[in-house]
Amino acid sequence: MKWQGRRTSRNIKDRRGRGGAGNRAPSGGGREITEADGGRAEVVAVTLADTDDVWLDMFHQQVDDAYPPVTLVLYKGVRQLP
Repeated sequence: MKWQGRRTSRNIKDRRGRGGAGNRAPSGGGREITEADGGRAEVVAVTLADTDDVWLDMFHQQVDDAYPPVTLVLYKGVRQLP
């Protein structure tokens, strides 16, 4: 997929580098965001823009209603608890 230079979604909240509850940075500072992290985030933003476009069209054609855009949240270094 050619993604570089394409439109990205604005429906992304970037919480990388923040802590857990309440978005407080963990003691010792937040998570470092690398250049590779930035590239991965851009791929996700382009993919989300494409997905929004497809669903917007599908809702319009098949449901005759507006598609409610979703917001994607980026995290880094977060563990999922059982």
